[in-house]
Amino acid sequence: LIVEQAAYDVTYYDLAVALDPADSTITGTLRMDARVVAPAAVVALDLDTLLAIESVSLTDLESAVPLPFRRSGGRVFVDLPYTKQPGDALSLTLEYGGRPRVAPRPPWDGGVQWTTTPAGAPWIATSNQMIGADVWWPNKDHVSDKPDSMRIHVTVPDPLVVAANGRLERTTDNGDGTWTYHWF
Repeated sequence: LIVEQAAYDVTYYDLAVALDPADSTITGTLRMDARVVAPAAVVALDLDTLLAIESVSLTDLESAVPLPFRRSGGRVFVDLPYTKQPGDALSLTLEYGGRPRVAPRPPWDGGVQWTTTPAGAPWIATSNQMIGADVWWPNKDHVSDKPDSMRIHVTVPDPLVVAANGRLERTTDNGDGTWTYHWF
């Protein structure tokens, strides 16, 4: 754990991802809510180097404020507009995407599996027990910090079905040949 990650405690994630089996890509938006526990002018999240960050915004103010960020290996360093103090709220929204790492030997060597069923239908799975969830979405990927709760919204082409941890809240027919599964 580095100092830019130790400075905050994640309380909630809201992750929306769209999976495209035709080209093995993912696009997503993550909102992370946290509580600052040490003075922080810069915070860091983890995201695999194969995925690109499109934008980062501070969303705990009245309006979203775009923030500068830089990558160093599998870390994303976000410069805050002022030093947050212990007890302050921190809410960041990150837009990202790309072609995630393919699992070479799931579940031992993790990543995303893009395969097909015996009938030829697409089948997608993540294996991230050892490698970490940052192989497919940005997060504070450290065992010392788990969110209090999380929502995940996964959009896939029909007829794919999404299974995830938690409770399925609803499904949405997007009217464009895709469905979104909303899990909490």
